[in-house]
Amino acid sequence: MEPFIGNVNMDEGKYTAMQGIIHFIGWSILIGILIWVFRYMKKHAQEDERMKKYYGTNEEKKNN
Repeated sequence: MEPFIGNVNMDEGKYTAMQGIIHFIGWSILIGILIWVFRYMKKHAQEDERMKKYYGTNEEKKNN
């Protein structure tokens, strides 16, 4: 394979508005998904704790 001889544009002066909008939308979606995942996990962890508490007391009553 030959090395890349072309020119990579790293000039931030030519950063277009469309690129900025797409960048903003992409990061917003990513952050939104992460927030949703953390809320979902927190909610289900709380439900699991409640369920363990409820079923744990019922099993203790049955054993006594």
